[in-house]
Amino acid sequence: MEQWATGVQVFLVPLASATASRRAVWAQRLRSAGGATADGDGVTHVALAPELSRGRLEAWKDLSSLKEAFWVSTDWLISCLSQQRRVPEAQFPWPPDPAPKSASPSPRKVPALEASPLPSKRKVEDPSESEAQVSPVSPPSSKRTRRSELSESEVEELRPRMAAFNGQRAPLLDPATPSAASGQRNGALVALFGQLQKHYEALGDSWRERSYRTTASLLRSLPFEVASVADLQQPQLRRLGKKTREKLVEFLETGTIGRVEGLQEDESTKALNELQGIWGVGLTTARRWYGLGCRSVEDVREHMAAGGLKLNSDQLIGLELYDDLAQRIPRQEVASIVERVEAAAQQRFGLRLRVEACGSYRRGRDTCGDVDLLLCCRWAEDEGRLSCQEILQAIVAELTAQKFLTHDLKGSRYEDPFARGEASPRSACYFGVCKVGQCHRRIDLKVHPLVEFPFAWLSFTGSGPFNRSMRLFARRCGFSLSDHGICEATHARARGRGPRLWTGPPIAQHRFQTEKDIFDFLGLSYREPWQREVDASWLQETATAAEEASASTATRRKDVVSPRFGLQSTAMVLI
Repeated sequence: MEQWATGVQVFLVPLASATASRRAVWAQRLRSAGGATADGDGVTHVALAPELSRGRLEAWKDLSSLKEAFWVSTDWLISCLSQQRRVPEAQFPWPPDPAPKSASPSPRKVPALEASPLPSKRKVEDPSESEAQVSPVSPPSSKRTRRSELSESEVEELRPRMAAFNGQRAPLLDPATPSAASGQRNGALVALFGQLQKHYEALGDSWRERSYRTTASLLRSLPFEVASVADLQQPQLRRLGKKTREKLVEFLETGTIGRVEGLQEDESTKALNELQGIWGVGLTTARRWYGLGCRSVEDVREHMAAGGLKLNSDQLIGLELYDDLAQRIPRQEVASIVERVEAAAQQRFGLRLRVEACGSYRRGRDTCGDVDLLLCCRWAEDEGRLSCQEILQAIVAELTAQKFLTHDLKGSRYEDPFARGEASPRSACYFGVCKVGQCHRRIDLKVHPLVEFPFAWLSFTGSGPFNRSMRLFARRCGFSLSDHGICEATHARARGRGPRLWTGPPIAQHRFQTEKDIFDFLGLSYREPWQREVDASWLQETATAAEEASASTATRRKDVVSPRFGLQSTAMVLI
C-alpha cells in the first residue's frame, strides 16, 4: 500500500459522527498508509465532523494550542483513504465553506503535497486569506447555521450517480407490467431448492446451504421459463454446477426432485425444525439439545423436568406457550389485535398517536406469524413533549393493566440510530405475548419519530428478501438505508463491503413524507405492499440477484454464531 500519509499525525475529535468505531477504522487505515493519530505535540491535522458546531466543540475542550495545524473535516480523511493519496486540505475545510458548491471558492494556499514529511505548521502566504480566515476556536457566529443535513442543491448533485451502474441508470419498471419470467415451473423449482437450502441450514452445512440459496435466487431472476433441457444452456445458467444441473434435468423429466422428497423422512431435519419452533431457540441451541437426545418438544419438557436442561426466561415462555405460538394467526384476529392497541393508544394519548400494522398483514397475507405494529406521533410538536420511550412505556402499561399483554420477552430496546452527537430522537421496541380469547400470540410494538416513519414503515413491512435487495441497491449507490433514514456512506474495504463510513449527515428527512419518496430518491419504481416480493423484474431493476443471495447467507451464518441484535432492526437483514 502506498505510504501517502508519512509524517501525517491526525487528531480525530471524538464528537458528532466521529464515533469510536469509525475513528478506530480510520486510525488503522491511516497507520497502514504511514501516518498516525495523536492528541498532543506533533499534530499536523485536526479532523472534525463536518456537522459539528463551534459551540459544542468549545464546550468540550480548548484546542487553541492546535490552531496552526490543518483544521479539516473528516471528509478529507475519508477521501484520502479511499483514493490512497493526500488530497488538498483546501477542498475539505472546517468549518465547511458556507458558499454553495457551484460558487468559485476563494483561493487558499496550502503547503506543497509532493514532499513526504509534512510541515508541522500551517503557513499563510496570502494576506487576504489571513483576514478572511476565522480561528478554529473563535466564538460562534449567531448568523451561522449548523450543517446537520444536506442541502437540496447537494442532494440534487448526488442524484445523477445514485442509480448508475456501468454508466447506465437503473430502468424504472412498471410493477403492473407482467414479469418476463413466466412462471409455474420456475416457481416450483425455487420452492424445491428453497427446501434443500433449509434442510442443509438446519444441519449446519453452510456450503450446500449457500449453493442452494444462490440457485434459488438465480432461478427467481430468470427472464425466461426453464421448460426444457435446452434451456439449461442459456447464458444466465452457465454458473450452475454439475449436480445442480442434474437436479434440474430430473425435475424436467419427472416433475420433482427425489432428494427433496427424501427430506420428509429425514428425522434429524424434522427434529431440529421442531426444536427451533420454541421461541428463543436458534439453530445452535437446537443442535445442542439434539445432541443431548431431544427429538421433540416433549423431550425438552422431560429433560428440563429431570434437570438435564436449563432454559432462559424466553425459552421457558416459548416452551409453555409452544402450541399457541406455533399456530399461524388468522387475518381477522390480527385486525382485532390492532384495534385493541389503537384503543389503548387513544385512551392514553387521544388522537395524537398513529398506529399502523406492518409485516405480512400489510402485505395482504391471510395468516401471520406474529403481529408487528408501528407507532408514531401524528404531529411533530407532540414529539417535544413525549419521547418514544415514554410513549411505549405508557402503551405497554395500559395493555398490561387490561391483561391483554401477558408476557414480556427479552430484547425490548431503545435505540439511538445514528449517534451523531446531537440529541437525536430515539426509537423504542417492545417484544411480548398478548392473549386473544384463549390463545396467546406474539406481538411487537415499535415507536419511531415522525421523520423516520416512512423508513420504518417500509422496513417493517417487508418482505425480508425485498428489504435486503433494496438496501443492497442503496449501498451500491453510496448510501446506507435503514429503518431510521438514509445517509451517504462508503465502505472501508471495498464498494458494498466492510464497515460503513458515513461521509455526510443524513439526507434531509423532510423530503421523505411517504414510502414512495424513498423509492423515487433511489430511482426505483414504487411497489405497493402486496407487491414487495423479490421477482425477476425487481432483480432486473436493482441488479442485486447475486448480492442478495450472498448477503442472505452471510446474515444467516452470523445469526448462527451469536444471538443477534444490533446493526439493524429485524428487517434490515431479515431472512
